[in-house]
Amino acid sequence: ALKLQTPEWTSNMSQPYYIYPKPRNDTSIDVHIVVVVVQGTPMKNYATARQSVECYGALHNYTLAVFYDDRYKECSDHRDIFFKRHCNVHLYMKEKMRENSWLLFIDGDVGVVNPRVLIEEYIKPGYEIYLFDRFWNWEIAALSYLVKNNERGRGWVNGFATFEFQLPKSHHGTDNGALHPYMMFYLVPETRNATTRSRMSSLCLSIWNRSTSWDDVFAMEACCRTGYGWSRDLWTLHSHWTDDDFMMHAVKEKDLKPYPEDESERQRCHVSALAG
Repeated sequence: ALKLQTPEWTSNMSQPYYIYPKPRNDTSIDVHIVVVVVQGTPMKNYATARQSVECYGALHNYTLAVFYDDRYKECSDHRDIFFKRHCNVHLYMKEKMRENSWLLFIDGDVGVVNPRVLIEEYIKPGYEIYLFDRFWNWEIAALSYLVKNNERGRGWVNGFATFEFQLPKSHHGTDNGALHPYMMFYLVPETRNATTRSRMSSLCLSIWNRSTSWDDVFAMEACCRTGYGWSRDLWTLHSHWTDDDFMMHAVKEKDLKPYPEDESERQRCHVSALAG
């Protein structure tokens, strides 16, 4: 049984509850859970999270691999510890996993709280790469991904790992920030080339190249995900927009700054509204 301690601020007031999960019946889907830890990091730092994942993997017959990031010498060229993890994941997929099996990569501090949920519940026909959003901002999480071990899946992980060598000399946000330009390049190949990318994609990369803070990184992430939607949040780019934009959300009178009015333009808008 898995014992969970609820936070003190809940109505249960520190009363534990228990979950009694059953092993999965269908083990035909081969899943590897992989955790890559920076060399020298004491494993005890993640003891609770790791033990929960170990129990979960043993219960459902998932393969669990936890290892340091110096496992593969081919990854020694990486200087960013986060991208070095993805390099190790790619080589693990090539060396240890069967073709068409599945990889779930997770950070070392990710733990299981509900072992009744199966990893394959997130797998849908026709899809081979799974990412998820962090709920508090526009960010696609780099802390975990679910990928099929085939040419496309391995190529995606390897491409993400080697994207380290395209990082700008700015506050780039390491793999958390880089995942967004990488996905933009991956999904819209013409954005890779300065001569074929749109003005919006150029703007996103410009924000990244000039970034000096996490606020800039978050603005870049929102920009990369704007795509061709008809509306976006005005505040994400500090009230700036381009000819590619159409509508803006969060235009509130209390947030607007005074600006000299052009009475002729205002009258023209009024007449246009009446005519409609």
